[in-house]
Amino acid sequence: LVTNVRPAGSGPFFDKYAHAAGYTVLALTAAYATARLRDTPRRRLLLVVGGVAGYGLLVELLQAPLPGRQFSLLDQAANTLGALAVVGWLAVERRVRYRRVGIDDRRREAD
Repeated sequence: LVTNVRPAGSGPFFDKYAHAAGYTVLALTAAYATARLRDTPRRRLLLVVGGVAGYGLLVELLQAPLPGRQFSLLDQAANTLGALAVVGWLAVERRVRYRRVGIDDRRREAD
C-alpha cells in the first residue's frame, strides 16, 4: 500500500490503520485460498496468520536498507494485528458452505 499521501484530517496513525486494513484483506484472501484445510483449523490458522505476518516482516526487513524507508516495529505490529483479524472470520466460516461456481453453472442459470 502506498500511504505517503495522507487524506486531509487523517490522524497521526493513518498509516498504521492502512497497514492493518491491507494485511486484514491479505489474511482473508489467504484464508479463502486455504479453505480446503478447514478440517485442520489450528494448522490453517498458523499457516494463514504466520504466513501473512511473516510476509509483513519480510517487507519491513527488505525496505530497511532502502533510502527514505525504514524498518518500523509499529508497522509490523499493525501488519500482525491485521493478520490476526482473520481469526474472527475463521470462527464464522465454520458455518459457511462454499459452492464452486463455474461456466457450467452460469449456463444452467441462463436456461
